[in-house]
Amino acid sequence: MILGAIFRPLKPAGPLLLRLAVGAIFLYHGAHKVGLLGDVGFREAIQGAVGAAHAAGFSADFWGYVLAFTELGGGACLVLGLFTRYAALALGFAMGVAVVKVHWAHGFDARTGGFEFAALLLFSCAALLLQGGGWLSADGWLVRKKAPPLD
Repeated sequence: MILGAIFRPLKPAGPLLLRLAVGAIFLYHGAHKVGLLGDVGFREAIQGAVGAAHAAGFSADFWGYVLAFTELGGGACLVLGLFTRYAALALGFAMGVAVVKVHWAHGFDARTGGFEFAALLLFSCAALLLQGGGWLSADGWLVRKKAPPLD
């Protein structure tokens, strides 16, 4: 009760903090998958994403591109709070596939290739899907711009 009263004014920062953390992780990994970060160019980097898609059981190289650009674009959208629910849905789906098809067989512990970290990202995306980007987001700003003034 006491902590609720203390932190109630900061409640709008909750979705912002979650969006920034999760979005930065996806943006970082997506940037690596398309060669924007790291020592290799686009062609070599995207082959890693294609390999990840193949490891998940997808035979077409196309899905590696989808994975890479979903992480990059979805991560950017989460950071900005733009189309938050759509980005969270797409990224959550990617993490769900990763948990089931790649990490599950290795158990829980991320140090042994388990699903611990991928599940954390999956459930973080689920939370953002349910609550949206929050008041401190581009989505929130767009809604406020459309809403009629309260006179």
